[in-house]
Amino acid sequence: MPHIVLKDICKTYGKVQAIDHVNLEIYDGEYLTMLGPSGCGKTTTLRAIAGLIQLDSGEILFDGKNIVDLPPNERDIGMVFQHFEIFPHIDVWDNVTYSARVKGKSSDRIEALGETALTLVGMLHRANSYPDELSGPELQKIGIARAIATESKLLLLDEPLGTLDLKIRMEFQHELRKLVKKLKLTAIHVTHDQIEAMNISDRIAIMRKGHIYQVDSPMNLYYHPNCIFVCNFLSNSNFLEAYIDRIQEDHSVVRLRGFGPKLQIPETLWHLRQRVLLAIRKNEVGFGNIFDPERNVLNATVVKRLFLGPKTIFQLRLENEDLFEAEIMTKDIPPDLNTEVQIHFDKKKIMVFEYPDNLDYELALE
Repeated sequence: MPHIVLKDICKTYGKVQAIDHVNLEIYDGEYLTMLGPSGCGKTTTLRAIAGLIQLDSGEILFDGKNIVDLPPNERDIGMVFQHFEIFPHIDVWDNVTYSARVKGKSSDRIEALGETALTLVGMLHRANSYPDELSGPELQKIGIARAIATESKLLLLDEPLGTLDLKIRMEFQHELRKLVKKLKLTAIHVTHDQIEAMNISDRIAIMRKGHIYQVDSPMNLYYHPNCIFVCNFLSNSNFLEAYIDRIQEDHSVVRLRGFGPKLQIPETLWHLRQRVLLAIRKNEVGFGNIFDPERNVLNATVVKRLFLGPKTIFQLRLENEDLFEAEIMTKDIPPDLNTEVQIHFDKKKIMVFEYPDNLDYELALE
């Protein structure tokens, strides 16, 4: 399995810096996902690895060898595309075995590769079908089988599940990861879907405007984001402006803006009166009176309610007029509109950031 290193790679289109000095290491047998909003550079990076675009500068190392000048057909890569890219005029079998035939493999080897790949994706029974006879999920399976049949140990997947319905996409995520691990492949997967990335990856590289902001496991990214953008992109949080009011031995006390209520936060690495930004996940907020020293309690008024089936989102107005959202399971008894309520959340799970110079930019999901 290849060990891949991107060293200071750059790519510019006119005035747009699509890849801006990106450094990244992908380990043998790893399932790594490049995640970010549209236009962040993730697909450009993937295409550079595949050799489909020429970089302006930098190196791409496969097992220590710089392959930046190698043409795509010499990089030993299997690729799966969002829109399948299946040849419409030949049947499934010929699509899947196309690479093996072009490479001049023996007929026995072609037979073995085609049968193995189609069996792995559960499509051997459609070997004689043509693409226009297949559904979207079936076409995607053929695309994956074709990549497997190249015998490449590196699989590049460009939004491979993007055209599938939500339910099918969720099922396919598990099957795709299971297949990659079974074949002991290294996979680099591109998506803008946070849930997909969380479900399928060993590690995720978060990209924005040509830069990689953070690379870590899904759990570490969710619970320990290194900046406001990563936190907002992954965790669906409330963001509240606050000031350090008091620093204790094991926690700090902050006051929300506008002489608002006070909260405890778990960190002490601040200075008095410092301006900070608090991030509180909407799905970790509870309603009701509670006496728990580990939880912060705020008074609020319900101003809006959005029913989403199994869960309901409430928009609340805090005492200092800040707006705040809470996401609770619908089975819980929901408060009525204009009702005064108490909300609570674990003080240890509050994320705290230094207040940025341009908050709108940090919170923008682009």
